[in-house]
Amino acid sequence: MTRKALLARLAFTSRQIISLCLISAWIAGAGMLTLPLACIGPYAVVALAVAQRRRKIRIRIALGARPSEVSARFLMVVCD
Repeated sequence: MTRKALLARLAFTSRQIISLCLISAWIAGAGMLTLPLACIGPYAVVALAVAQRRRKIRIRIALGARPSEVSARFLMVVCD
């Protein structure tokens, strides 16, 4: 097979290029929609855990624990 025949076989038509552009636009759009959802998920999990354990956190701070100790201990529990 000659080089010219090989290049003609590999060349895309304008209709194929347009369809590839549309497919890539759909994929990019889906990615832009899923990125905020992926960021909201972990935030929601941590916010729910904090809301459920708010009383325990207040008691620890009232008994003299530093806020950094409480947050570190809490994140260890949430991340497990």
